[in-house]
Amino acid sequence: MTVSFMFAIGDVSADLIDPSGQPWVAVVYRITGSQAATIVLILIMMFMFFFCAVNQVTTSSRQVFAFARDKGFPFHKFLSKVNAKGVPSNAVYVTLAFTCILALIIIGSTTAFNIILSVTATGLFTSYLIVIGTVLVRKLRKGSFPASRFEVPRTLGICANIIAMCFLIVAFVFLFFPAAPNPNAAGMNWGILIYGSVIIIALLDYTLRGRHEYDGPVSYIRRELDYVEVK
Repeated sequence: MTVSFMFAIGDVSADLIDPSGQPWVAVVYRITGSQAATIVLILIMMFMFFFCAVNQVTTSSRQVFAFARDKGFPFHKFLSKVNAKGVPSNAVYVTLAFTCILALIIIGSTTAFNIILSVTATGLFTSYLIVIGTVLVRKLRKGSFPASRFEVPRTLGICANIIAMCFLIVAFVFLFFPAAPNPNAAGMNWGILIYGSVIIIALLDYTLRGRHEYDGPVSYIRRELDYVEVK
């Protein structure tokens, strides 16, 4: 569907100024030439978006539960609580509430909604940089890793990590750029402000609370490595 959509996208400038305010709907209508067909295709995509959202909320709530279980979140006792059926319901409800709140922001301000979307991309790239960077440092220091079924040769893995780091750093910087030169307040990319605020809050939380309580996966890996060495 994406390939067909991009192949027939046509005049992007005309779609962006469409009165509907939804350029992708304008593209579908121009391709089909039928209002009924457009409605059917949009409904199909909305159902697909809905099931994707359910999957993402489920995945996100599982990550919230796991991080809270390791005492990485504030209010970790509440978020890591599991009900009688073995479901981390509190983490699911909190994740769903945040998802609904973020979705409602676009009603008040499109600019604020776009800022949040840009921050999600930078947050995702940050997680990639941290994981790949720590793995690369571990490899360069010739450290050991837990046994796995699939292992890349050391030299090839280091090269892949370096290439990935170079790409991510460049892409990470450009994510904070505005869409056009000399932007006004509405066209400015305020993602750097939100991203910086989140980083500061996270560092303060780690300094004041997290470093005294957090028991992350590193401790589990160390125990596993110690067990392997003893064995």
